[in-house]
Amino acid sequence: MRAAYPDQLISVDTWRSEVARLACRAGADLINDTWGGVDPRCRQLLPNSVPVWCAPTPGGGTANPAVPGQLRDDHPRCGRRRDP
Repeated sequence: MRAAYPDQLISVDTWRSEVARLACRAGADLINDTWGGVDPRCRQLLPNSVPVWCAPTPGGGTANPAVPGQLRDDHPRCGRRRDP
């Protein structure tokens, strides 16, 4: 992806950790975790793999989304700005 679009912001919407992992490897700038962290492997992978990780909690999408405290426990850097 990055080689084909070197000057574009590349965003990928997924809740699956394997798709997110491949997108990061291909050069994605942003992963929009559309189910708010329901796949715990995303919480392990994304904070160290991509500059921006969005994890909104969907209305009615999941009964047990990852909450900010849970993300902080998994990754102390979550919620802080990550400098390039």
